[in-house]
Amino acid sequence: MKNNFRNIVIFSVLALLISSCTKQESENKAVNMNIKLTWTVVTNMLVGESSCRAAFTIQNKSSQTIGNSGWAIYYSQIPRRVTNEPNAKAIVKHINGDWFKIIPAQNFSLAPNEQVTVHYDLSHYLIKETDAPLYPYIVRYDENGNETSVSRITDYKILPFEKPEQINRGADDVVPIPSTTRRYQENEVLSLLPENVLHKIIPTPVSITSPAGNLELSAALQIHYSADLLSEAKYLQEMLQVITGTKFTILEKDYTEGKAIVLQTEPMSVNGITAEAYVLDISSASGVSITGSDPAGVFYGMQSLMALMPVDFYTISQSKILVPTLRVEDAPRFPYRGQHLDVCRNFFSKKAVLKLMDVMAFYKLNTLQLYLSEDEGWRIEIESLPELTAVGGQRQHTSKDAAALHPSYGSGPN
Repeated sequence: MKNNFRNIVIFSVLALLISSCTKQESENKAVNMNIKLTWTVVTNMLVGESSCRAAFTIQNKSSQTIGNSGWAIYYSQIPRRVTNEPNAKAIVKHINGDWFKIIPAQNFSLAPNEQVTVHYDLSHYLIKETDAPLYPYIVRYDENGNETSVSRITDYKILPFEKPEQINRGADDVVPIPSTTRRYQENEVLSLLPENVLHKIIPTPVSITSPAGNLELSAALQIHYSADLLSEAKYLQEMLQVITGTKFTILEKDYTEGKAIVLQTEPMSVNGITAEAYVLDISSASGVSITGSDPAGVFYGMQSLMALMPVDFYTISQSKILVPTLRVEDAPRFPYRGQHLDVCRNFFSKKAVLKLMDVMAFYKLNTLQLYLSEDEGWRIEIESLPELTAVGGQRQHTSKDAAALHPSYGSGPN
C-alpha cells in the first residue's frame, strides 16, 4: 500500500515537472510571434543621478505566452547611463555606444493580448524624437543561447512629446515648448534691411571707413607682392581671373607709383591684436593695398576684397569691375575659428570638401576639423590591413565572432 502511494506521488511530481517544462518551452518559443512596442518619456524632472524616466510598453499580439528566456530586443539610442526599477519584469541594458538591449527578467511572462510597461531611468534628459530608441529588432535564441533569428519590430511607435515634463530639460528649463504658432510669432517681427546698411564683409571688420568714390578693377592693375607672398599673389590672380575672365600680371617687386594691387607684410596690430591682422585700402588714385601682419593677414584681406565683388560676376565674368573706395582695419576676435566635418559617418565627395574649404576661407575660418575615421566605422582602405574595411565597412547584428560592426544610429541588424 505504501509503495503504491509512493509511486503515485512520484508520478504526480514527474507529471508536474514535465508540464512545467512543456509550458516554459512553449512560452519561450512564443517569441516568434508578433510584438507591439511603444516608447515614451515619462518625465525629465527627476532629481539625483538620473534626470529622465522613460518607458517601453510591450504587447503580445501572438496566440502564445512569451516567457522569460529565448529572446532579446535590441535598439539604438543616444548614449545614456541606465538604471532599472527593482523587480522589473524586463531589464534595459546599455551595451556600448548607442547600442542597447531589453532582456526578460526571471518574473517575465506575457500572455496573449496582454502588455507590460517597463520603466527605466536615464542619466540625462530626452526631449525630442531624435532622442528616442531607433529601429528596435528581436533576436531569438535556442536553449543553448545560440542566435536563431533576427527580425525587425515593425509595429513600433514613439509617443508624442506633449507635456512640459517631457520637453523641458528639468525644473529650471524655461524655454517654451516649440510650436508652429510660436515660431511664426517670433519671426513676425523680422523685416528686410535696406541694402545700404548691410556689411558685405563677413565677419564685420573692426573698422570700416567708406569715403565716396569707386575704383575700376581690371587687368590693367598689376599685382605687386613681397617675396614671402608668392602663394597669396597666385591665389588672388586666380580669383580675379574667375571674376573678370582676364589674367592679372603678378610681379615680385615693391610698389613705386601708379595704380596697382599691392600685397605686403609689416609689423602691425589692430585693436590690440597682432596675429592675422590686416589693413585693406582701396583708393581711386592708387589702387588696392593689402597690408598684413603676416601672410595669413594678407590672405584674409584678400578675402575682404573678394567680398566686395558683385555676386553675379562669379557666374558671368566682367573684364572691368567697380569696387567702392574704403579702408578696412581688421583682426580676428578669436584665434581658433573652426569648422567640423565628419566624412566617416556622413559621406562627401572630394569636390564638396574642397568647396567647403573655399567657403571657410571666405568667412575667415582657419581650422578644419576633419574626421576621417570613427569607432563606428573605418572608411579608408589600407591594403596591408584588409580587416579595416572588410569588417569596419560592414554593419549588422553581431556576436563577438561576426565580421562586422554592431548596429548604430538606427541602422538596424542588417
